[in-house]
Amino acid sequence: MSGVPSRPASYAAMPPVPSGFSHLLNPSPNPPFTLSRLRLFVRQQPAAARTCAAGDKSRRSVDPSPILQLLMTDFDSQSEEDIKMLKHSQHVVACHLFAVCENVSGALGGRVADEVSHQPTPNGQKEEEEEEDSIRNVYGKTYVSPFFVEADPEPSKAPSHPGSVCKGTPSSIPSTFFVFADLRIPTAGVYRLRFRLINVGEPTVTGKIPILHEVWSDSFRAFASKDFPGMRPTPYLSEKLKALGADGAKSRKAK
Repeated sequence: MSGVPSRPASYAAMPPVPSGFSHLLNPSPNPPFTLSRLRLFVRQQPAAARTCAAGDKSRRSVDPSPILQLLMTDFDSQSEEDIKMLKHSQHVVACHLFAVCENVSGALGGRVADEVSHQPTPNGQKEEEEEEDSIRNVYGKTYVSPFFVEADPEPSKAPSHPGSVCKGTPSSIPSTFFVFADLRIPTAGVYRLRFRLINVGEPTVTGKIPILHEVWSDSFRAFASKDFPGMRPTPYLSEKLKALGADGAKSRKAK
């Protein structure tokens, strides 16, 4: 699609990198995509945000908290190797914020796509520059580690692993989540979030770390304080993950 980045752009405008990750996540040239069985799925989409300065103590996070689930092609719930891969603690998801174009009527434009081709294109350089121009600042915890549970806490809405051989009901199949409970946006506008899966424990000789998969959120609006419509009730999935001990998962009542 037009305007869709085929490869990572410069990391100069990206969020702060946790200590020790810089040499892995900021290589030169850009890190490659790699073939992988792992897939990210946006289980809980962001709907809105109230703008928040970097030092704002109110911690006005994106609402609801984006939650991603790790899936695997041809997943076999009886395979020890597949379960081991699903539970791997060195998987990390990085989040970046992108502006979305609006037309004159206020409708959302197609600046970025739900899925991004990882193959080079003739206009790759131009698309990388366009992507870099669209990256926006986001505060908070933008790199999240996995949270593994033995059974999906909301089986009625659990996605299927692509081409999987899952023996048992969704409620008995283990699941891995990435909870982005602390994302704060400083400027009003319409945005999408890009999520990239990496393995920080994978040995690297070149200083590059492959991107295992990439997925985008739906578009959502960040409102100025005076225009914000209010927080929504905490979604069921967030409630259950908080009860199970997920780091950062929040529970709140609508105001």
